[in-house]
Amino acid sequence: MPRIAQEDIFGLQNSQKAIIGEYGGLQDAAAMSRIDTAEREREKTYMAKHSGEPNPWNEISNAVKGEPGNLRAAYLRRTHAWVQLGPDVPCSDSGASRGGEAET
Repeated sequence: MPRIAQEDIFGLQNSQKAIIGEYGGLQDAAAMSRIDTAEREREKTYMAKHSGEPNPWNEISNAVKGEPGNLRAAYLRRTHAWVQLGPDVPCSDSGASRGGEAET
């Protein structure tokens, strides 16, 4: 039984490390700037090859305009709550807890 529990703990620790790393990356202004620049280059390349077709980047942007606040900021808030607070703490902007269950 201890071996099974140890494997579960190991999996949770790896998940937490991955989320902490992703959270840190989202807060790194230089990394986010490089990602933004690369994404804009991908958009230019795509649109050059597909001129006259709808721009998928604009379609996504239009689709999320109705979303409350900045999606990146919302993701950071949720990730911070997951990493810092614990499994059953509700995420205020989504109504979900770290366990993924929507609270009613």
